[in-house]
Amino acid sequence: MKNRMAGFTLFEVIMTLTIIGVLFAASAPLLRNAIESYFLAREMSDDLLQLNIAMERMTQEIRGSEVDSAAGNTALALQTDDGLVCFAFSGGRIVRGMGISAADCATHIDTVPLTGAILGGVGNHFSYYNFGASCDNLTVSNAVDASVVTLNMQAGSYSEPFRTSVYVQAQGNSCFN
Repeated sequence: MKNRMAGFTLFEVIMTLTIIGVLFAASAPLLRNAIESYFLAREMSDDLLQLNIAMERMTQEIRGSEVDSAAGNTALALQTDDGLVCFAFSGGRIVRGMGISAADCATHIDTVPLTGAILGGVGNHFSYYNFGASCDNLTVSNAVDASVVTLNMQAGSYSEPFRTSVYVQAQGNSCFN
């Protein structure tokens, strides 16, 4: 009788390692894509949350204020109970400043970014509308005469723009009574 030791041969170990290596190489791209998707979804969620919070803050301050000035459709200054407040799209972010005009808002040293997220470029702007004589249709307006300010913001190329319209409480506007 032959005395044989229990165990695996070198050939069996090499074949097993080769099969495991092939399986791992085939599944690695799937795992990488899943991990990249997770991190992209987390980044998008964070950007969209920041944008939503910034929009809420802007909406609250615009509502009940008087439009003081605007610098095209990228900056807006409001006369609020706390004084002059401005919002601007600057360097891919939304900034807020106090006590300065819309024209100076984006470059003023005391402006505070409302978002850490970099916004998509073309979708970010303010639009201004006024009610017609019958109060039932809106027409494009200049900023100072606006009864409605529309905020358009886009968190990045991966999202649709956020849009909201805010009624500016212009004194003497019969459409608000």
